[in-house]
Formats: sequence, structure tokens, C-alpha cells
Amino acid sequence: MTDDHEAAAPPPADPYTPPPAPYPPTAGPYAPPPGPYAPPPGHYAPPPSYGAGLPPAATYPAPAGAPVSMFQPPAPGKSFVATWLFAYFLGFLGVDRFYLGKVGTGIVKLLTVGGFGIWWLIDLILVLTGSARDRWGRGLVGYHQYKKVAWLVTGALFLLGILLGILTPRPDLSALNDRPAALTSPAAPESAAPVEAVIETPPVEASTAADAAAAAADLTLSQQNAVRSAENYLTVTHFSRTGLITQLQFEGYEQADAEFAVDHIAVDWNAEAAKSAQAYLDLTSFSRQGLVDQLLFEGFTAEQAEYGVTAVGY
Repeated sequence: MTDDHEAAAPPPADPYTPPPAPYPPTAGPYAPPPGPYAPPPGHYAPPPSYGAGLPPAATYPAPAGAPVSMFQPPAPGKSFVATWLFAYFLGFLGVDRFYLGKVGTGIVKLLTVGGFGIWWLIDLILVLTGSARDRWGRGLVGYHQYKKVAWLVTGALFLLGILLGILTPRPDLSALNDRPAALTSPAAPESAAPVEAVIETPPVEASTAADAAAAAADLTLSQQNAVRSAENYLTVTHFSRTGLITQLQFEGYEQADAEFAVDHIAVDWNAEAAKSAQAYLDLTSFSRQGLVDQLLFEGFTAEQAEYGVTAVGY
């Protein structure tokens, strides 16, 4: 029988407690390294990584004509200001199309003089509205910055052209038909009386007399043609004797034939001077001396020039 005060027996040892190492670690050449990454004593350090310590590779620019990489940023488009100026001032010649790289349509626009004006107006509107594109489909650079200025200047130029067309005086062509009637009217001044008699004389009579004389005389073919040419010129416009001879020589007649034809026909050179003076006054304004000088330049003599200037009222 066990005494109640007898000491309790110690608990049994834990069966899972690992037993002590049979061989304690000892220092020596086979001892583990002090750190997980440090090399063991007596060994070489690992070689450097590939390429470490080498100088950076030299870069060279791409040769001319080499293809551009598809990853490069796109080049900027054409200038809006330049395209607008070309379209407005040189659009009839297709310069705006050439500038945008559209050579084919630029040539067509040049040959058609801006598509007879319609193509010029369409391209100008496309540029002003920002719808114009270059050959590569890029927009115009600077459109939003300068579009208001371009619209204002274009509108001002259009208005200026309209005002100039309205305010520019135009010659009164009806005066060419009214002048002969005024000269032949009874109310004409007495100074125009010699002109009245000359104008009333129909040129057909002189032509008929010249034809009869040419038929009666034994004229060469060249002389006959020179006479007809001189008569035809006098029915169209007014000549001095020298001027008519020069005109016939310009047509290829010999000087002798030209002089023969001018002298062969019946012409009142004073009347021709008066008609020439009146024709000059119908076109523009002259002083008396300026009109005399103009008639002298045309080949009239001084007496004929003075007669012509006096006949028109100077």
C-alpha cells in the first residue's frame, strides 16, 4: 500500500522530441558558409554579367533614302496660310493643288484655268472651311489659329472687287453711232461744214471711180490687188497717205505698187484727217495740240492735221 505523501513519479519523455545530433558540427574546411550568398573562403567571385563595363554602342544616322520606320511620329501637314493664299491668288493655275502634292489634279486645273472658275471657288471654300487635305490625308497646320483672319480678308477682297466693278466707268459705245448723225445735222457748227460735205459723199462713189479707172487702164495683177486692198482699208478705218502705203507694204506689196494704188484711188486726205480726229476723241480726251501731234504721228501732213482738228471743233 502506497503512502499518500509519497512523491509523484515524473511524466514520461515526449516521444516526438528529436534526439540530439550524434555528430555535433565542427569547424573545418567542410563547415557550411556563414551566409546563404557569400562564396566559400578560398574560391573566386562570380564573373560579371554579360556586357557589364563595356562602353555604350555608337549610334549612326540612317542613310539618305532609307525607309522611315512605321513607329516614327507622322510629319506635320501643309501650312493653312500658304494653301489659302495659293488657292485665292494662284488657284486658276492649280498652284494650291501642286502645293498639297496633288500633281495630277493640279495639271487638270491648270489646263482648264481653274475649271473655268468653278473649281477655283470650290477649292477656296474647302480651304476656308478646313476640309482641304493634302495628298496623304493630313489636315492643314494653323487652320484654327488663322481661319478668322482668312475669312475676313477673303470677304474684304470679294467686296472690293464688286465695288471696283460697279464704280469703274465704262466707255459709252453709243457715242460712236451718234457722232456722225450730229455732224450731218443742220444744227452742227459751221466749223464742221467741210466734214459734212465729206461725210455725205459716199465712199462707194470713190470706189466705183477707182474701179472704172483700173478697168480702163492696163494694170498689172499686183497693182489691181493693191488698189482693191487700199479701198478695203479705207472702208474699215481712216488712214493718211503715208499710213496706207505702210499698211500695204506690211501686207507684202512692193513699195511701187503700194504708192501706185494709193495715188490711183480718189481720197480726200483732209476728210480722212477729220475722221481720224473724231475717232480719237470718241475713245479718249485730247488737247488741241495733243490731237495735232497724234495726227502727225499717224502720217498726216501739218495742213491736214490742222484741218482735221479744226473740223471737230477745236
